[in-house]
Amino acid sequence: LEVGAGAVLRTGSASLGTSKKLGLGQGTGEGAAWVAGAGAVWINSGHLALGTKGVAQLDVLEGGKLRSGSAALGDGSAVDPSLGRNLARIAGSGSEWKNTGDLWVGGGATGPGRASDLWVSDGALLQVGGTLTVHAGSSLIVDGGAWTAARTAIGGRIDILSNSEVQLAGALSLLTGGRLTSAAPITFRGAVDLASGAHIDTDQLLRFEGAVNLHAGATFGGEGTKVFAGGLSLDGEFVDQSTNALIVLASSNTYIAGLGGAAPDLYGRYVSRGSIRLGGTLVLVPRLGYQAVPGNAFDLFDGALSGSFDRIDVSAFALTPGLNWDFSRLNTEGVVSLTAAPIPEPGTWALWLAGLAGLSATARRRRPAV
Repeated sequence: LEVGAGAVLRTGSASLGTSKKLGLGQGTGEGAAWVAGAGAVWINSGHLALGTKGVAQLDVLEGGKLRSGSAALGDGSAVDPSLGRNLARIAGSGSEWKNTGDLWVGGGATGPGRASDLWVSDGALLQVGGTLTVHAGSSLIVDGGAWTAARTAIGGRIDILSNSEVQLAGALSLLTGGRLTSAAPITFRGAVDLASGAHIDTDQLLRFEGAVNLHAGATFGGEGTKVFAGGLSLDGEFVDQSTNALIVLASSNTYIAGLGGAAPDLYGRYVSRGSIRLGGTLVLVPRLGYQAVPGNAFDLFDGALSGSFDRIDVSAFALTPGLNWDFSRLNTEGVVSLTAAPIPEPGTWALWLAGLAGLSATARRRRPAV
């Protein structure tokens, strides 16, 4: 299928590399579509299926534009195991793929399918109105292009190859096994969630302006500075493998540490091989039914510390009388603990009572006569 400069193709739904619908690439063969040149437009109002039983290649180049409702690249399994990966390329200034619904890479709504790669490069734009999902074994490669999505869910890979700054407006979820690598600085304006086994690796600046949730078992790598400005929550031990990296908790940030017990794997703990600059608000909240226990200590931060929190909120805990929080080691060692007021020894009680009796006798002697 070729849509050249100045041409407009309208379809209700279409398939490449499958035996259904338009039948572009029947059975287990190959299907290819090429949309290139100024004014070249393919408008597919329904679902676009690419590479289900066969293999598909989609090229949107040189200012060409593709419009689709929803789309899946690799939603199915190849009958012929010798067939290669599905490939979609959006390249060149003015080239666009705008998808109003969800877009799946390497599978479909029900899960992973055929391995696929989606390239966005050289000034091109990928825009997804719904969720962009990259399944395990598949990848989104961005090399001088841009992508926007209401939500991006990555079980496979995102590789950002160019060094031009990336602005990501929508939410990002790195699923178990998901990986993001970047040669460019990234600003995350939406919420970010890293599942256990997810990994981000970069030597560039990462700035998080939305709420970030780091689960135990997720990791960072590389030497890039990370700035948290919109909220950071930990429910277990998070290990930042970045070497010599600076972690900044900005003044606008709220750091939420869940405390489920005194064991390190039961509370929010940030472990860094670099340095951590404290700032903003620290909030401690109970989890897993935890009740405050005298003597419990929580090593919230492991790394070279500087700065201090502007505010500490422990209002989620209702401490019993005599039980107090101790923050004296927070800024230097990253430790908060629970302490109980000391119970006086029997001799101390006797002296205290004797003192009261003496004060009472003195008061009686000084009472004026009536």
